[in-house]
Amino acid sequence: MFLKPILPELIVLTAAVVAALSQTPPRKAAQIVLTGFALALAAVLSLKGQRLPFQGSLFVSDAFAVAIKAMLLVSAAFSVAFGADWLTYKRFSRGEYAALAAFSVAGAMLAVSANSFLTLFLGSEAMQTPLSFLTAYKRHGERSTEAGIKAVMAALTASGLFLFGVSVIYACLGTADFDRIASADKTAVMPA
Repeated sequence: MFLKPILPELIVLTAAVVAALSQTPPRKAAQIVLTGFALALAAVLSLKGQRLPFQGSLFVSDAFAVAIKAMLLVSAAFSVAFGADWLTYKRFSRGEYAALAAFSVAGAMLAVSANSFLTLFLGSEAMQTPLSFLTAYKRHGERSTEAGIKAVMAALTASGLFLFGVSVIYACLGTADFDRIASADKTAVMPA
């Protein structure tokens, strides 16, 4: 099955979309996302640490990625489970928290398996954007709105610096793939 390396991310994304579109209370949305996390964890553990490339060399699932993805899913499951209780306690009736957390986890999982700067950038942006929304989750709170704006500005600055660095590497080596960068001739970057 050619989708096996990326199956956990697809499961988490599906759970996030279902939770976002269902417009249910926080506990129900959390149950949907937690079910997706459990299925994704099973899919991650079924990969058994073998190196499985997807789409050439853009995405690689290996032992490191399996371990980090498992830790991400378990820690995110705790966050979503306890977050749903807190939202119910604070009388938030919207269930976007679980969906945004799931979108962020999917981005983090993509970044962990990145084997190219392009995939790393897409994963980190997919992780960071929902986190900015979560920072400003309390819509009518002045401090929450300010924190959301600061998070977006910091992310934009970091993205710009990251892309500048990647463009310098690409200009020197002609590639953005980690494997090719690691095997590149050192004199191509720093001539004698």
